[in-house]
Amino acid sequence: MKHLMLSFCLALISLVSKGQSSNTPVYKGTTSLDMGFYQYLPDGYNTELNKTFPVLIFLHGIDEKGNGTTELSRVEKHGPPKLISQNQDFPFIVISPQNVGGFFSPEQTRNLIKYVKDNYRADLSKIYLTGISAGAMSVWNYLGKYSSDNDVAAVVTIAGNANSLRDEACKFKNIPIWTFHGEDDNIVNVGGSVNIVNAINNCEPKPKVPAKSTVYPNTGHDSWTKTFNKSAGYDIFSWLLKYSNPAYSNWKTKQSSRTSGTRTIVNKGCELVTPLPKALLEISGIEVYNNYFWGHNDSGNRPYIFKFDSAGKIISLHKILNAANYDWEDITQDKDHFYIADIGNNTNSRKDFQIYIINKDDLNNERISASKINFTIPDQKTFPATEQESNFDFESAVFLNDSIYIFSKNRTNPFNGECVSYQIPAKAGTYEAVKKDSIYLGKGNMIQFWVTAAALSPSNKKLALLSSDKLWIFQNFKGSDFFQGDIIQINLSTITQKEAISFADEETIYIGDENFRNINGGNLYVLKLTE
Repeated sequence: MKHLMLSFCLALISLVSKGQSSNTPVYKGTTSLDMGFYQYLPDGYNTELNKTFPVLIFLHGIDEKGNGTTELSRVEKHGPPKLISQNQDFPFIVISPQNVGGFFSPEQTRNLIKYVKDNYRADLSKIYLTGISAGAMSVWNYLGKYSSDNDVAAVVTIAGNANSLRDEACKFKNIPIWTFHGEDDNIVNVGGSVNIVNAINNCEPKPKVPAKSTVYPNTGHDSWTKTFNKSAGYDIFSWLLKYSNPAYSNWKTKQSSRTSGTRTIVNKGCELVTPLPKALLEISGIEVYNNYFWGHNDSGNRPYIFKFDSAGKIISLHKILNAANYDWEDITQDKDHFYIADIGNNTNSRKDFQIYIINKDDLNNERISASKINFTIPDQKTFPATEQESNFDFESAVFLNDSIYIFSKNRTNPFNGECVSYQIPAKAGTYEAVKKDSIYLGKGNMIQFWVTAAALSPSNKKLALLSSDKLWIFQNFKGSDFFQGDIIQINLSTITQKEAISFADEETIYIGDENFRNINGGNLYVLKLTE
């Protein structure tokens, strides 16, 4: 699957797992949203897996608008994302999107809230909105159109203008609101904040929580810096957290209880080995064999495998005959064969899958004939699958004891965090895959918990599953009951389009990530489990 890569962490962090202490970019084009955003995860998010967290959504001003990819860093100029970039911690999941035009439409804000609810372990009773200037006006416009959704617990607007909504103020009077404005603002008049607060407080019956307006004397348009950094003497973050959305007073988080054995969570970084060869910038599978790397690209590329070394130099390339690269997503091996898994199913509409078998004795040939495993997934009844059932994409495969095991890349909406394993005989023929097991990996941003590659250690005692920013190591399992073992979840700290993984030995793992629009990636990394 293309275009999911963001940036990669090379630093080794402490072994005690904490929250994410910086903004992580999630670029436009990598999610269902029409914008990119920064995400910040609070302390405990990656360790307290049954806990939900309050959410703060920050909408920027017009000067911070951008394309959601190469211009996303503009969002860190003001507000919570700026403070996060300066290492300030927050108790919230903080989502800071970027809009190309500067103003967020009510529909965009609504879709963003829905995305957060579906993809993060959000406390639905504590979703808060804040914005500055054009972002504050965007907050008001959202309230004017969609306050009846009952999704927002409280709001802080800074240097906004809601004069056009004064006649509609009573629609959202019961949402706690605090406005801030500079008395000398010559860009957005102070009345844009004061008038709407007066309109709310004049509603009959009166609002449950009176709206508040703070006007700073001798202050121009930038009334947000001292509000967010608390230098003006106000703590808006503690104020927000006082309020819960009564629409969710009886809400309980729903999560799978299926979490296998013990789960240990650590943070680790990876060391850069080499940039990948240009011919492998869309790498989707890798194996270590005879001290070399063997890799391939994914859909849209020709049916070749490449042999290359640790300096990124291609030693040889081999065309696979009797094969097409519909969507090659992983490669695995036994003593005598490579197995190339053509199993990608991004739209969940594919009805049959292939795994190509090549003999290692033929690796000296430029052109290699392949035999083929054909299989279907009998669990899938509709094509494409419904959004709620879209868990029939696959990007990972391992060989064990005469079988191939594949693991689902979950695309469900709402995202349910489940990974399903299937078993297929490792010999040419036509089969129905057998559902083996399933496990709940976690709920958050979809790309952080879907599985993009897999590998077994040489002893077959460790299974590694990879996502955009995580690595799950399963061990102490019996036979092929991978999910019945213990798990070490390794947080790799930032998100990349990691698509390929292989063990070199029991403690050494190599990871490859795709090049993302020449912004970053296209590299080979090594991770030592014992360091």
